[in-house]
Amino acid sequence: MITDKPGAGYIFPPGYALNPGECLVVCNTLANFSTHFPDVNAIGDFTFGLSKRGDKIQLYNSTPTLVDEFEYKVVYPWP
Repeated sequence: MITDKPGAGYIFPPGYALNPGECLVVCNTLANFSTHFPDVNAIGDFTFGLSKRGDKIQLYNSTPTLVDEFEYKVVYPWP
């Protein structure tokens, strides 16, 4: 699951996995994203919003244990 707050988030389809070196874009609206970037590995739709002022995004595995997190801001330095 990917989320910006506890209790709500995008749950990846069962069995979904990335191979080493692969990347994935998680989209708020997959249809809109795919229209502009049809060759990008993308998945969605997530139903929560990300703040324009910065936010913390967390990635959980299926147990659910926190695997990774990062925070972005709108001021220098960018993460």
